[in-house]
Amino acid sequence: MVTAHPAARGRLGDPAGFTLIELVVVLAIAATVAVVMVPKLSNETFLVGTQADRLANDIRYVQSLAMTQGQRYVLDLGSGPPYTAYTLKTSSGVAVRHPASGLTTALPFDGAVTATGTTNLAAGVIGFDGRGVPYTNSPFSALTVAATITLDSGGRERVVTITPQTGRIALQ
Repeated sequence: MVTAHPAARGRLGDPAGFTLIELVVVLAIAATVAVVMVPKLSNETFLVGTQADRLANDIRYVQSLAMTQGQRYVLDLGSGPPYTAYTLKTSSGVAVRHPASGLTTALPFDGAVTATGTTNLAAGVIGFDGRGVPYTNSPFSALTVAATITLDSGGRERVVTITPQTGRIALQ
């Protein structure tokens, strides 16, 4: 006959699980973490990040259009700053259909997001030639230094950077 070790005898009949006290302590810790983190993860942070991703993808789309069509295409932020929308166009100013929305009109930034400024972009326009090289619109000259577009919502900022010569798009 097999018998349990004397020290283990009392535990064989105990049910497995958490006690009520352990569960309450874990819930209290989770609530404390949530209260501390919620203000830091505000809606503006997610909104400006999403809009920066969309803008970067649309700049990449303009670059790929230019390379596949062999002609210049631009992303025009319109008048500003602050900029509240942008349009995809050929270099002659004809609006291009957006691949996701199908719109040829200005694409507004969502919510309270605005492009508060640009650096090294004449008149808020970034363009690409048939080789994918970025240029400014005044007068169609290749970028020699990185260009940036700063998006803001409620004090939360994201910066889209376009690298000269290669046209690499990066988010900061």
